[in-house]
Amino acid sequence: DMKKPAQSFGAVLIHDSVTSVDFTSWPFQIKTEEGREFKALSVILATGATPRKLQIEGEQEYWGKGVTTCAVCDARFFKGKDVVIVGGGDSAVEMVFELSPYVKSVTVLVRKGSMRAAAAGQKKVELYSNASIEYHKEVTKIYGNGEHVEAIDVYDNEKKTTEKRAIDGVFLAVGHDPNNKILSEGIALDSHGYLVMKGRTQETSVTGVFAAGEIQDPHYKQAIVAAGEGAKAALDEASFLYEIGFNSEIGAE
Repeated sequence: DMKKPAQSFGAVLIHDSVTSVDFTSWPFQIKTEEGREFKALSVILATGATPRKLQIEGEQEYWGKGVTTCAVCDARFFKGKDVVIVGGGDSAVEMVFELSPYVKSVTVLVRKGSMRAAAAGQKKVELYSNASIEYHKEVTKIYGNGEHVEAIDVYDNEKKTTEKRAIDGVFLAVGHDPNNKILSEGIALDSHGYLVMKGRTQETSVTGVFAAGEIQDPHYKQAIVAAGEGAKAALDEASFLYEIGFNSEIGAE
């Protein structure tokens, strides 16, 4: 249903995987897994970011069934439940704020002996009566009934002991990796691999290249935000094409 409106306006949808994009010359060159080669006057990048996982038993099996990375999205599904957050950064602290109004208890499990999160955020966690932080703790296995998470193994890397705990949800706050491997050199990335944007536009450091979604957004990570950025990127791209003399008649040729 989402494809049909785009196609009605002339969009061509191709089912293939892009293997490389060369922004060092113009028109830009795009190569795909099936051997196709395209030349583009302009490109919008929307490759997203991949959430980091723990790579433990049960994690993939219960992904979306109690294992998640989005407290904003899923907090209401755990009303009155016991959950854990895995991570020690600002994202973990923010998850506490999102989850606490709904869950019975939320425990932050930190692998090291301290958190990376800002001190002010850590102090705010203490204000929530149903929230706690435990250090030197690692989740090593996730159990369930086939439909939903029921328990986890928690390893204490200081005492070298493992405890099985009943739990209803596992929220991962261990970061994301932007999907930037197909990009050529010459396009600016920040220290974490996200695209660097120009001001409040969707324009990248390369003229004619725009981006939307998590490939350039390490903060919000919401579909509705990405959709809005997609609209902005399309408008920015249209302005660019008009500026270089492109019009509907040229496009029809």
